[in-house]
Amino acid sequence: MTRPYAPGYRIPTDLLLKAYASGVFPMAESAGDPEVFWVRPEKRGIIPLEGFHTPKSLQKTIRRHPFDIRFDFDFEATIDGCAEKREERRSTWINAPIREA
Repeated sequence: MTRPYAPGYRIPTDLLLKAYASGVFPMAESAGDPEVFWVRPEKRGIIPLEGFHTPKSLQKTIRRHPFDIRFDFDFEATIDGCAEKREERRSTWINAPIREA
């Protein structure tokens, strides 16, 4: 982890994309915490999209429509859902600077 950024800091979109592509992500102690710090896990799965191949068995599954597959779809609602408090999780690390990024 790296030290936090000051309250009011806005994470530039290009920095956020480069960070995620490198396996690094922003985090906060809680939704009410105005600070953001960067987490660099020792191990993190990254799927390179260049030359990505969808196996035939997955293509068949997708054609059966057992679930919706979407991308670039209502990202704000996705973040809201991830940040929502639930019975098994009463707090979230997604704060305002992360939402605004």
